[in-house]
Amino acid sequence: MGATCTLIAFTAACGTTVPRSSRETAGTGETGLGGSSGGALSTAAPGGTATSGGGPSGGGGLGGGLGGGLGGGGGLGATGAASTGVGGASASSGPLVTSSPGGPVPATASGLSRGVTKTTISIGFQYAGDAGVAGAALGAAGAPSETTYDETIDGVASYINSHGGIAGKTLIPVLLASPITTGNYNTTAQGACDYFTEDHPVFAVVSTFNTMDDLASCLAQAHTPFIYQFDDDYDQAAEQALEPYFYEGAQLGISRWAIWIRRLEAMGYFDGWNPATGMADRTQPVKIGVITFDDPGTLGVLQSVIEPTLASDGLKVSPSDIFEMSNVESFEDAGAVADQMSAAALKFAADGITHVLFYTSYGAGELFFGQVANSQHYYPRWGLTTLESIDGIVQADDPASELGGAMGIGWQPTSDVDAAEDPGTNPAEKLCESILTKAGVAPARQWTPLLFCDDEFFLQDALDSASQLTPLGMYAAVEQLGDRYQSAMTLTGATDFPPGRVDSASEVRDITFETACGCFTYVGPIYQAP
Repeated sequence: MGATCTLIAFTAACGTTVPRSSRETAGTGETGLGGSSGGALSTAAPGGTATSGGGPSGGGGLGGGLGGGLGGGGGLGATGAASTGVGGASASSGPLVTSSPGGPVPATASGLSRGVTKTTISIGFQYAGDAGVAGAALGAAGAPSETTYDETIDGVASYINSHGGIAGKTLIPVLLASPITTGNYNTTAQGACDYFTEDHPVFAVVSTFNTMDDLASCLAQAHTPFIYQFDDDYDQAAEQALEPYFYEGAQLGISRWAIWIRRLEAMGYFDGWNPATGMADRTQPVKIGVITFDDPGTLGVLQSVIEPTLASDGLKVSPSDIFEMSNVESFEDAGAVADQMSAAALKFAADGITHVLFYTSYGAGELFFGQVANSQHYYPRWGLTTLESIDGIVQADDPASELGGAMGIGWQPTSDVDAAEDPGTNPAEKLCESILTKAGVAPARQWTPLLFCDDEFFLQDALDSASQLTPLGMYAAVEQLGDRYQSAMTLTGATDFPPGRVDSASEVRDITFETACGCFTYVGPIYQAP
């Protein structure tokens, strides 16, 4: 597969790094990596910037000073969150222990898993360091305000560490801010993999960056668990190929998307629609167009799940009305995305398409499609899902005249609706918002900060119940989670991890665009996702 999302996706879900004014640099025994001041480190990293914050309770970061941190011999000198951009106490070399489907799992000289010491566990976090800049360049009003992701991640880590840590060990976040606006994304992914597996070894990696599949496969080859719920164009075969090292968290895997079409049918979405007026018209023949990515996983699910479900309702998509959008590999490709979506809008208008199903991720096509369609006075009915960033991009950036009659399903309120329309029925989301507020993140209800919070708690729940603190031990523990994990991302917190499945969203709800408020809102009851 190619890239898992496009440039617009970054602007919807990521933000820029704002360095803490109180951040100290490494270099002495009192601050930086040791001492009594809760120091921090900021250092260069391949393809990005590594940032770190010392324990918020004070008491030093890693080791007894610069030598202890870089040399790998220092222990943790503080409670609370101590994040680092260097390897710290762990070493990546040593004997190989345990076995896995991909071969032996590396361990440190002490026999512990990589990124784990007797008292600590290091987790890597990658995010887009300049998404705000990218959003402004693309004219995406829905791009987030600048957010201090180190405060987000460290704030949650501090909370976790004050509540027992992970498997009884202090969580040490290792942060990597990767650039969107410069470089090739495949190269960035490889640099991130090297950073987390060789330069600054961690037990697992969480990412909200465009991984280009290189990161997922590289981490799997390095036997490093990877939590990635930024988007989802992984079909079941691709997920299985990455086992036991890949987790999609609170997403609804695309192999389960038959419920999308069934709910659209039940809502009356496929009734007649006049794209010249943007209004219902039962005399108008239905003609469906699909905008999707041109990667094998996405197209495979289109052919094996979505089209057969449409056919079961007597609906058909002509192959000529499936518009395959190229994935991008650098910021310079943004112009190609705009050109492709312009072409799609013009083609669909000329072909008389009445209904457009967006099967991409996080506003990848809607921004440019909506602008061009609106300029042509072409108003087809849109079919959407959570993955399109319904609130963050579609509602924020597309003309309201394009959204009349739009319908879809959602499973993540912070992606689906604005704060006024959030049903507020998820206790885990409220806990994360409280933690983020105390950490100085404002507003706390933002998709990416909540995602990071959710992923940290997911790791805590899974590893607290693992019989062994190893990648295979984590995989076995996740298979036993069932519906016990409460996610900050889902409608009510409910999830389900049956054996062999790495995505856990278990509930969906219908969504419609309401012209009265100019917003998307949930309607009807919650439905169980198969």
